[in-house]
Amino acid sequence: MPRRSFLFALAAALGVALSVLVPAAAQSLVPAAGPVVRSDAPLRVGIVERPPFASKDESGSWQGLAVNLWRTGAEKMDADYAFVELSEGEIADAVSSGRVDVALPVYASEEQAAKADLVFPFYTATLGIAERRSSGVVKTATSLFSWQFLRIILYLSALLLVVGALIWLLERRGNEEQFARSPVRGLGDGFWWAGVTLTTIGYGDKAPATLPGRAVAMLWMLIGLAVSASLTAAVVSAAGTSSGPPDDVAAYIGDKSVGIVEGSTSAAYLRSSGVEPKGYANLSEGLNAVADGEIDLFAHAAPALLSAKEKESLNVRVTRTLADPIFVTMALPEGSALAEPLERYVIERTTSQAWWQHADRWIPERR
Repeated sequence: MPRRSFLFALAAALGVALSVLVPAAAQSLVPAAGPVVRSDAPLRVGIVERPPFASKDESGSWQGLAVNLWRTGAEKMDADYAFVELSEGEIADAVSSGRVDVALPVYASEEQAAKADLVFPFYTATLGIAERRSSGVVKTATSLFSWQFLRIILYLSALLLVVGALIWLLERRGNEEQFARSPVRGLGDGFWWAGVTLTTIGYGDKAPATLPGRAVAMLWMLIGLAVSASLTAAVVSAAGTSSGPPDDVAAYIGDKSVGIVEGSTSAAYLRSSGVEPKGYANLSEGLNAVADGEIDLFAHAAPALLSAKEKESLNVRVTRTLADPIFVTMALPEGSALAEPLERYVIERTTSQAWWQHADRWIPERR
């Protein structure tokens, strides 16, 4: 009996001890309330000058859309940090080697993704094309004497001659008054009739009288509706007066000389489209080459082009396209503890209406 009592007492003591220790241990596993990121040493934030996402003002302080996004995120995570300036070519190695804890702004690419973890992109830029600004009258006049416009005229003339010859062959015997029997004069009559019918002017000075001729005339009038619409679009394109972004960038560039920043996504995109661009070391060099007439066009991310154009007051205009989407993001070393809280914050911030209102202040293409 004493032995049994002793065992009961021991079991009771163990039960009491476990009831105290287990909840305490469980509580120690629950993260304490407070900041997401804490570190004794400040985070090293690699930063690349890429206006309008990141640039230095006159006092040397960093400003821009990416900088402001990071600052508000770091404040929310209660993280201390220090900026470390990098060149564009240093980003991937600086992140993968751990020299910096995060880098921004980063243009997402296969190379970056292979060496670092990329967070959710906070902006999507597209390809922009810069060209020397000229007056509308001069540009239109120059375009009208281009080979592209001359080719349109030649194709149209050949079509009118074929239709005119057909109507003359059908009308020369039964309608000699309006379509002369003489080949030279008769073909001229047919060419004139085909032209005025195509443009729906229809002066009425010439009209087919035979049944086959009228059938061809009706068919030509219906075809002429489609030809007129296509002709209008081709002439507007040749004259360079289209206001919308070009659908086919390679066709828009044509035989013009075009520059790029070597190693950029724009360079890879143009080369994959069959365009062989001229390489420049940086954006400023390329834009000045356009302004000085050294090259006809310069292709790069539209926000960067517009920002550089404003800063340097260059006499160029920038056409935005829908091609070559460029995801602007931040890069972290693989397995970084900062990845989850930072990505969560970026998604939360950039999916709000307030974010796009904020972006309007920094991105020239959104103004």
